[in-house]
Parts: sequence; structure tokens; C-alpha cells
Amino acid sequence: MATPQINVMAFVDVIGALATGTLTGNIFMTDNSRAGRTTGRGTGTLSSAVTNGQVINWHVVPVDVQTSVEIVSITFQKQSPCALLRKYGAPSGDYWAGYVGILNSSEQMAPGLYNYVMKLDMGRKVMTMDVPASIKVIAYP
Repeated sequence: MATPQINVMAFVDVIGALATGTLTGNIFMTDNSRAGRTTGRGTGTLSSAVTNGQVINWHVVPVDVQTSVEIVSITFQKQSPCALLRKYGAPSGDYWAGYVGILNSSEQMAPGLYNYVMKLDMGRKVMTMDVPASIKVIAYP
């Protein structure tokens, strides 16, 4: 059975990103998908395996404690597989979330790869991922 919610964690070396001016080599992503089809864990090009009806939560955490980091936006390159994709609040910090599928419809998102980039704010310096990560919608069983 699929995990009801997928948590994508992005760990950012903020000092490295600010020093080099890029997130490439300074962002490391993982998730809790149990589908066994997620690839790229520990890299900036995570491809999270999800199914229709799941909620995806994106969290970002600085590796150092000197500068905070937050998600400004998540933009899919073509069609977004996520309905209600937006920022939410929580006692432990803000995060972004979306529902995989089409709300108020019997239709589902077609299986496939949906590339996205995150725009991050690190102490008033905003950077966008140079290389996209992705959501891989898989057919369930």
C-alpha cells in the first residue's frame, strides 16, 4: 500500500550556495516514498515516485544554522501534477504541499515524469534550482 503522504526534504548548504551563487552541488534531496521507484536520493535531482491521491509535502532545511532558507515557489515545467499546490504554515515552519491528481474530477494524472524547480530565499538572496527535480506519477497497484 502506498504512503498517504510523501515528504520531500531538501537540505541546503546555504553558505556554499551563497559563496558559489548556485544551488548546484549545494542542495541534497530525499523523500519517504516506499514505492521503491524513487531515484536520485541525496542529490539535487530527486525523482519522487507518487501515485494519484497522495499529498506531497516539500520541506527545506539549512545545513548550517547561520542563515535561514525557505521555499518561495515550486514551478512545474509543463503541467503540474499537483492540485492545491501552495505554501502552508506549521508550528515548526512553513512548507509547500500539493495533492497529486485532479480535484473534483474522476480523472487522474497520467503516469509520467513531471519536472519542477524550487525557488529558495536564503537571507534575502533568492536562487532557483539550475537542474530540475521531478515527480514520477506511477500507476498503482
